[in-house]
Amino acid sequence: MRFTSVTTSDGVVERDFTLGEITGVLWSPAAGTPHAPLVLMGHGGGITLGTGIGIPLTAAEPRIAAAIFGGGFVVHDGLLEAARRITVPVQFLLPWDDQHVGRQSALGLFDAFASAEKTLHANPGDHRTIRWTGLDDGFLARHLAPA
Repeated sequence: MRFTSVTTSDGVVERDFTLGEITGVLWSPAAGTPHAPLVLMGHGGGITLGTGIGIPLTAAEPRIAAAIFGGGFVVHDGLLEAARRITVPVQFLLPWDDQHVGRQSALGLFDAFASAEKTLHANPGDHRTIRWTGLDDGFLARHLAPA
């Protein structure tokens, strides 16, 4: 894994990284403890059947305290099964006019998350030009706070 940038804001450290051809973001508390909670951000990108490969990690990794998922996931049975095991808080971002994944598929994925705390944020626009408004700006800080 190679970190490509690091920024800190409101007590949260955001690290962009690459792992082979996979890109990602790792958020952690600015104070940093060995057992700090993690947030997984899954972004499908509308590419292959393997899209959403990080989602099963959310169900298996006990340090993950919350997850943010962006639209573009190719929704298939394996992905839905993994979503049913996710119980951490979820913030789901849905481009309403996504050219890669239909609305109904994305809504089905959102419905599959087993989390008691999940929010859906849908904004008009396509996958690449959407402008996000109305997001829960405190989501990361709230779930990365020390227990």
